[in-house]
Amino acid sequence: MIDRTVHTVSEYLAQDISKRERKVWYWPTKWYVEPYALELDEWDKLYAHLKMSYPIQHFIRMDCFIMFCIIRHKWSNVKHWCKYRLNHPRKHMMKAIFTKDYQDLDTITVNFCLESIVEYVDREKCFEHILWDDTDERIQQAAMIKEIYEYATKWRDLRGKEINLLWADVPIRNPRPNDYAVIEIKEKEIEDLDTKYCNWVISNRKHLWT
Repeated sequence: MIDRTVHTVSEYLAQDISKRERKVWYWPTKWYVEPYALELDEWDKLYAHLKMSYPIQHFIRMDCFIMFCIIRHKWSNVKHWCKYRLNHPRKHMMKAIFTKDYQDLDTITVNFCLESIVEYVDREKCFEHILWDDTDERIQQAAMIKEIYEYATKWRDLRGKEINLLWADVPIRNPRPNDYAVIEIKEKEIEDLDTKYCNWVISNRKHLWT
């Protein structure tokens, strides 16, 4: 095998031919062995040498392989294009954000940020696939994700129902400013939490992947 200390084409060619070639059952002549690692500007020199010394092998192992990768990539894109139109992977998230009822953009914005965390936890299974206790930063991130998840799936809705009950107690005739005081406090609490959690999602969006 090629010495792992080889980092240039000159060092590679200085190796004995028995280290640069090997027998394989599927090829009639010796199969060339590439070095383990080279300096960046040395790879082009190596491929030029291999193309000249092993033209057929180089064509099969390099050119054909590259064409195969391109075709496979395009085929994968076609499959995903068809799949996503028949069964979009974010359909649950889209349905939760864009409901049949009319919503203002500020509501949609909040729903999107909160639903991103629900999607991350429930369907991407972030706590099953990612290690969260390796650093203090990751521990804090995990704690915040759980906090936002609980808020988005439980506490926000309960707070909204509580506000609706308070509205039911407001007299229809001749309401006084004090009748709205508790409601305004509760609504401000939700607004502040929405802002806090939306800001966190946007600031930490690069971490939301599995």
